[in-house]
Amino acid sequence: MSKNVLFTVVLLLTTLSPLQTPWSNKLFSGLAFLFLLLIATHTVKTKFNNTKSILNYAREKQKSTLILSVAAFAAITLSLLFNAGEIVSNTPTSIIRLLSTATAYLFFPLAYLTFKHCPPKQSFVHFIILFGILILGLFQYFIPDTANSILMYTTAKDVLGFPDMPITSVFPINTTFGPISALFAVVAALKARESQNKTDCWTYGIITLLASTCTILSVSRTAILALAIGTLTLILRSKLSLVRTGAAVLGTALTLILITIFHTPFAMKTGEVLPFTIKLHDKFASTAKSHTVWLNKRIKQRQKGIIRDKGFIHANKQRIKFLTDTAPQTQQVMEETTHRRKSVQQLQERIAEYQMWLTVEQDTLAELTAPISIKDFIPNLPSNNKRIILWKAAFKTWISHPLLGIGLGQFYIQSEKLLPQNGPAIHNAHSLFLGLLVEGGLTLVIPLSILCFTAFRKSPHYCILTVILFVSLFENLFDHSLAWNAVCAWSLANNNPT
Repeated sequence: MSKNVLFTVVLLLTTLSPLQTPWSNKLFSGLAFLFLLLIATHTVKTKFNNTKSILNYAREKQKSTLILSVAAFAAITLSLLFNAGEIVSNTPTSIIRLLSTATAYLFFPLAYLTFKHCPPKQSFVHFIILFGILILGLFQYFIPDTANSILMYTTAKDVLGFPDMPITSVFPINTTFGPISALFAVVAALKARESQNKTDCWTYGIITLLASTCTILSVSRTAILALAIGTLTLILRSKLSLVRTGAAVLGTALTLILITIFHTPFAMKTGEVLPFTIKLHDKFASTAKSHTVWLNKRIKQRQKGIIRDKGFIHANKQRIKFLTDTAPQTQQVMEETTHRRKSVQQLQERIAEYQMWLTVEQDTLAELTAPISIKDFIPNLPSNNKRIILWKAAFKTWISHPLLGIGLGQFYIQSEKLLPQNGPAIHNAHSLFLGLLVEGGLTLVIPLSILCFTAFRKSPHYCILTVILFVSLFENLFDHSLAWNAVCAWSLANNNPT
């Protein structure tokens, strides 16, 4: 079985039901893991005759990797032993979370080793996989009602009987699909650059364009920035002249600016952190321009309405004064006076409402037409931002357990004590590096950091690792999404023959 066919099977199993919640170590995820374990065992048995030859291979070619992996495993074991009392006291949640996280983390190296030692790939399968996943993602984006019944799957409640938890697949335009599309775009661009014939070059070029479109539609800031940084890394590592490199860097920057200007959801989301993106959008986007015109018209209408109503109030007051001072107080006059007083009150209430909306609309218009200043480029990190809340909670947790951490998968439980009431839903620290630091401590992070640095230094394709590491800085998909793990392993194994 080739690595591409194997990857297709694994991805289908993982996207049907990935580990997305502490309870969701469900049927298909278990099948994917067991299937991959069986294939890995068969691959190793085929490649090596006995255990001695495996150890010799590890000592001769992967000595540093083996030492660092053993050190990381020892750190995890020590952390679990050190925190055994706390973990046992929180069963069954702590045990299920531990097993889910351990399975997800172990899935990546297992998938990478299996894909790496599988027979050579067939390019047409490579095309179909990339193209198929992206088309399915777009299908769910544009026709969600129809696609949800096909691509979304059962919750943990349906399988295990636990309370219903939110689950997302690789396919919806969200946190998972955005980074996967960004990774596919960079992988396809790399393949297009290395292709020897024009057909493959054009095919991979089309896939790059499609994957980039999917990344933008995902409205994932992390994914879009990862795509930009991965593209720049690919360009800078290519043997291009200084002029071409500068043009490529400028083109990437302009592309990001155009996304900001014309892609309203992305501009709105990014504007929460970087105010200049909203102002760029407001200055140039046609929707923002039409909104500005509408606001101007609306403000003028309200101002005219206030002037008109004030005139009516003045006329009514004059009439009331006349009726009260000079007219005989008949029943008809008294009724007219009462009616006019009510009209004055209603008009005053309407003017107050107009003035309130006028203030809001004038403020909005001022924001839309305000010039971009230096302070707009300073990141604005609101205290209620989900990531900031999680990072603060994670840092506080790590400070109390700096060396060995709190145990694999236990941040979900411990963070509840630190987070404010009605805070964000927690599944991890929203950062792979911070999550590993909290759950495994320095004893786990140090060997893994050296392992990553070694892999990055030896890899001929920096761009793929750059995308994965950048996404991992702001997201932790490795501890719950087997689909992401499989895609990362496949991308590295297909493009790193060493």
